[in-house]
Amino acid sequence: MNEKQLEMLLLALAILVANTAEAAATTDYCKLHASHTLCVHKGEGAACTGGLLGRGVKPAEAKEIVRLHNKLRSRIAHGEEPLGSPGPQPSSSNMLQMVWDNELAMIAQSHADQCVFKHDCYTCRRTSRYSITGQNLFLRGGTGSATEMDMEQAVGRAFYGEVANFNRHAVLRFGSFKSPGMVGHYTQLVWAKTYRVGCGFSRWKVGKWTKMLLTCNYAPGGNTVTVPIYKVGAACSDCPQGSTCSSQFPGLCSKGEG
Repeated sequence: MNEKQLEMLLLALAILVANTAEAAATTDYCKLHASHTLCVHKGEGAACTGGLLGRGVKPAEAKEIVRLHNKLRSRIAHGEEPLGSPGPQPSSSNMLQMVWDNELAMIAQSHADQCVFKHDCYTCRRTSRYSITGQNLFLRGGTGSATEMDMEQAVGRAFYGEVANFNRHAVLRFGSFKSPGMVGHYTQLVWAKTYRVGCGFSRWKVGKWTKMLLTCNYAPGGNTVTVPIYKVGAACSDCPQGSTCSSQFPGLCSKGEG
C-alpha cells in the first residue's frame, strides 16, 4: 500500500467513526422502539443497591475485548478447537474480524447500569444502523476487593467455554441439535457475519458481596434458528464481498474498519 492509498484509507475510517458518532448522537431511540433500553432507562437502576461503585469500559479494556474475540474466532476459523459435543469444531471460510462499536457500547452500558443479570429484547438494543443485534452477559460476584472485570474470564472462559457443549454438526443449521448445556454465548461469539461488538460494565455492592456485570452487544446479531453459524471450509477462503484476509488475525476476513 502506497502513501496515497494509506491516506485515503485513514480518511475513510475517520469519516466512518464520525458518522457513527453523529448517528448515535442524533438518533431518537424511542422512535426505534418504545421499549428501547435508551428510551426506558435513564441512569442507574433500582437494583444497584447503594449505587454504582464503578461503570464503563476503559479504552484498554475495549481493545482487549476485541482482541480476545478475534483470537478465539481465528482459532475456530483455522479448525483448531478440539472440544465439542461432539468435537472437534470445523474450520470457517467466511468469519469476519470484529471491531469495536461505540453505539453498541453506549446501549450496552445503559443495560449494565440497571444491575440486572437478564437479557433485554433484541429490539430494545437495536442501533441506528442495525435492527437485529445480539447480546452476551457475564455476572461475577465475590467478597474480594476486585474492581475490574477479568475479560479473559468473561470472554475466554464464560462465553467461549460453552464450545464444550456445542455439537459440531449444528454449524450449518443453528439450533438443529440438542446440547448438554448452554451454547448461545459461544455461538454469538463465533457467528461469522457478526463483526461489531460494544460492551458496558457496572459494579455494585449487595451486602458483603461485590457484583460486576459485563454486557456485550453485537451486530449484525447472530443465533438465528436454522441459519448457518459459519461456512465450513479453509480459513479465509470465502471472504464476504468487501472484505479481505486479515493480516492482524490470520484466518479472519477484514472489512478494513476499526
